Amino acid sequence: MGKIISININSIPTLIILLFCTTLFYIIDIVFNKYIHMHNYLWLFSIGSYIVFSNYTILDYYLSRYSTSYSILAKEKRYYVLSNLIKGSLLLNILYGIIIYDIWDNNILHTMSILYCIPDFVSLFTVKHMSISTKIHHILVCIFTAISLNNDYTNNNVIRGIVVYAIFSVFTYLVNILLALKFYKYNVFLKKMYYLIALSIFSTCCTINWLWQFKHINILYTRHYNNYILLYILSILSVVTDDLILMKWLFKNISNGSDKKKKKI
Repeated sequence: MGKIISININSIPTLIILLFCTTLFYIIDIVFNKYIHMHNYLWLFSIGSYIVFSNYTILDYYLSRYSTSYSILAKEKRYYVLSNLIKGSLLLNILYGIIIYDIWDNNILHTMSILYCIPDFVSLFTVKHMSISTKIHHILVCIFTAISLNNDYTNNNVIRGIVVYAIFSVFTYLVNILLALKFYKYNVFLKKMYYLIALSIFSTCCTINWLWQFKHINILYTRHYNNYILLYILSILSVVTDDLILMKWLFKNISNGSDKKKKKI
């Protein structure tokens, strides 16, 4: 990815961005859950994508002006930071919604799927030099979202596994925020602790998630096998591969305290 610039973090502008994005997605979620019905999900995706895409320019301008550490980064690194800050804030918002509702409600789950998909969809066009595994991950998220919108979650089926995978990804929002800050340099001990916490959360969520997925697929396979189950297994393996690459990168940076020799993720 090239040489990483050593700089000091400007935490206040970054926290303001996180608060702004979290509030924005919270408002969008409330508006569409209360006032927009299921047949208007295309509007949610279109409007949400436009808002996120527009925010790249707005947030880039703000951080370039008020964050000296951000302003000296190359443009592709700036958009990588913004991509992960936006996704991190969105996952915080979805986490709140799941805890509050905790039910297989079609309207809520369809809206959640679209909101989860939007940052990945927009980042495909705004973030340059993205690794192939991550691109595949983001594309699969978009495909899964399109499929989930036609699914009835009140029935136990293979698509439920997609939602459970997304829900567990919500609990790893700290990793997305970490990815946004990986170009900054700060206290080595704190940095290692941050990587350790992120790895602990990420690996625990992945392990529980994979065990649940195995059990769910096994039940579906024994009760009513169909080709969709095999297709889901093949697709989810690509997402698992991307998670393993990220886990390896986190472990590597706990060991050496530096991400200068990391692979693209």
